[in-house]
Amino acid sequence: MTMQLEFTPAILEVLNYERYRHPLPLVQRRMEALWLKRHGLPHGQIAQLVNITENTLRDYFQLSEITQLGQTPVGSKDYVGWSAKITTAATHK
Repeated sequence: MTMQLEFTPAILEVLNYERYRHPLPLVQRRMEALWLKRHGLPHGQIAQLVNITENTLRDYFQLSEITQLGQTPVGSKDYVGWSAKITTAATHK
């Protein structure tokens, strides 16, 4: 079963920023995996590049599908971003 994730321009902006700048390395890894998914790499290659198992990669994608349900626009005072929803870390600047 192929997962279909929607990557809006706002989400791509967050992914691109957070994959290098988030203070938690785990969140950076998750953002990188999602960034590579967006660019069409096969799951096996993404898992190898991010240094995780394919099962963990699927977990990342499932978390991302769940968080997209309540997405608010970047810049909104209520915006918490993917990284804050994927982890329990507070939103940071």
